[in-house]
Amino acid sequence: MRTTLDLPFSLHRKLKLRAAAEGRSARALLLESIETALQEPEQPPKNRFTGPLIAHKGPLVELTNEQMYDLIDFP
Repeated sequence: MRTTLDLPFSLHRKLKLRAAAEGRSARALLLESIETALQEPEQPPKNRFTGPLIAHKGPLVELTNEQMYDLIDFP
């Protein structure tokens, strides 16, 4: 399928320079860029564990670091 793009001059120049530096056509560079942009993101493994490692019984207690240091006896 053929399509037309209106590119700013500076972007067209960068496209041509990059394609020439890589030894390929601007068309090939554009096609690869579009294919990369349209790839599906990798899905994380479905069995990945995301919950807490230790189950708690009772209400959560919110403490600041300073409050925790006050409660713990350090040697």
